[in-house]
Amino acid sequence: MDDAGKLQPLPAGKHVAPISRGSSAYPRKRAVTACQVCRARRTRCDQKKPACSFCANIGAECVFDISGPSTFDPASLAIIDRLERLEQKLDAQAAQHSSGSSPYSQQSPLDAAACQPAANTAQAAALPKNLDAVLAWPVFRSLGCPASPSSVISPQAAPSSRLPPLREPGLGIGDDLDAASCGRWVDSFFCNVHTKNPVLDEERTRRLVRNMCIEGPGYDSSSCLALLVCANGALNRPFEAPSIPYQDLGASEAMSIFALAQKRLGHVLVATGLVEAQCALFTGVFLMSILRPADAWRMFLHGLAICQSFPSIRNPVSFADEARRTADVVAEESIHWSCWKSEHEVRLELDRSNVGNLAYDPPRLFPSPPTGCDERAWYFYLSEISLWRLQAGAEQEMIAMMQESLRTSKTSTNNAGMNILGPLRELAERMEEQMSAWRRSLPPSLAMPNNDTPATAEEDDVLFFCLRGRCVYIQELVTWPFLHAMINEGVDTPAIREGVVRGLRAHLDRMIVYSTGYYHRHHGTWLSLRSSTKSACILLAFSRLPAAQQLMPDGWEKRVRAVMEMMIHYRDEAPGMDQAVQVAQYLLSLP
Repeated sequence: MDDAGKLQPLPAGKHVAPISRGSSAYPRKRAVTACQVCRARRTRCDQKKPACSFCANIGAECVFDISGPSTFDPASLAIIDRLERLEQKLDAQAAQHSSGSSPYSQQSPLDAAACQPAANTAQAAALPKNLDAVLAWPVFRSLGCPASPSSVISPQAAPSSRLPPLREPGLGIGDDLDAASCGRWVDSFFCNVHTKNPVLDEERTRRLVRNMCIEGPGYDSSSCLALLVCANGALNRPFEAPSIPYQDLGASEAMSIFALAQKRLGHVLVATGLVEAQCALFTGVFLMSILRPADAWRMFLHGLAICQSFPSIRNPVSFADEARRTADVVAEESIHWSCWKSEHEVRLELDRSNVGNLAYDPPRLFPSPPTGCDERAWYFYLSEISLWRLQAGAEQEMIAMMQESLRTSKTSTNNAGMNILGPLRELAERMEEQMSAWRRSLPPSLAMPNNDTPATAEEDDVLFFCLRGRCVYIQELVTWPFLHAMINEGVDTPAIREGVVRGLRAHLDRMIVYSTGYYHRHHGTWLSLRSSTKSACILLAFSRLPAAQQLMPDGWEKRVRAVMEMMIHYRDEAPGMDQAVQVAQYLLSLP
């Protein structure tokens, strides 16, 4: 083949794959006598069988059959050590709480919810609602809002004509893909997409795309993945750069490449390998970026279902032996985590049932980094996973509280919700301590100030944006029952007011945090749009409640108006935004 058919060298300044951190750069230490947990913590293990003293105290699985050197370098071990210590503190506090005066069961309430109607009721009563449920609150009807938008804002009702059309590949991009363009798209992918979900081996992925450019895309899963990498790279821009506007989306290169990938999804839907799971994830990421959440959720769920077929996921303990931790096993762990968290957050906002009980509890183990992974991206990934685990633990404890209250009080759900407010205050205090410990555990490259709002423009990169958003949700989680008690039950006590103040502040913080990315097209655009709109509507509702008017946080109205501008921006792309704008404008116009 002549030089024209080969990939040209990247110009200076382009993103270059980071050099793999090989064993020559980081000395490895063999520790075959300590269990896996003590080895990761780099502490002495007393080697008691079947579980060492430390694992027995915290209830962890104690695995001794580590027969090879660690796949983690010292930098990765440092962050895992910090996260492990944070988890140990969480487990210890939960055990102390359960062994004391608390009547709540240690059984996972999310597992119980899969088969017990009472647990489903407890989950619905204890956890935050999505935007549709908030807009159905009686307060909006009593204030005379123009219409109940809950039936039209839901993405399930979105007509296909409102969605961006897919171009036929022959109109712009065909099977003969330009090598230079593919190189540019792959660079963009690893700069703007991979950093949030570092689940691909960069060297292997670049080679995959290079081969596709030389040989042309086939009708197999590998070609589908290569095309999806290019499509996501063509669609996503740097956080500070303008995104592709909706009116230009249908005629974009990204949509043309995605159309090529769609024609190769057939094999992905019938096979159950690692590449197929990766295709499902990045199809979902692309669909989320063009605000097709219902379609994206199905792909995340499909990817999660594929992961259930991996032996390393079904029986992770048996793959703790370093000799069995191949590159594919490492990739399987990472793709499982990404599919789980993506499916989980979209399902909750869509208000879909948990099909097959695939995603109640988070995966049990931290994944290992793929070869050559950017250090900051991997630290972000581990830090976000740690936040997800904190969140899941709080959700489980709140559901257990509600279950026990429903069982013992034998009263209505509303009364049962009131009974948990005391223990919930204790949970909120523990969560604040754990969040502070989590912040202290962050490596210097991800260190955030004590508050969750951006202090300077320089801090507003996409990784800070994502971590702050997850922190704000945890604040919303532990204060939600207090907001519900005042707005829907009319309860007004000092304890309720204290919880309401913290809850309203959490919703203001969310609008401040997400304001830096209101107009940035990415994986979480639709979720931040919906959650910011929900927070604005909650603040508007409480501002019209006489008991809460003195509890409103400073500057809330300015932030609500900024959310309204964002809703107007997306009204042609996101179904239901017209109705949400009408509700917000009506409430702001009231005397």
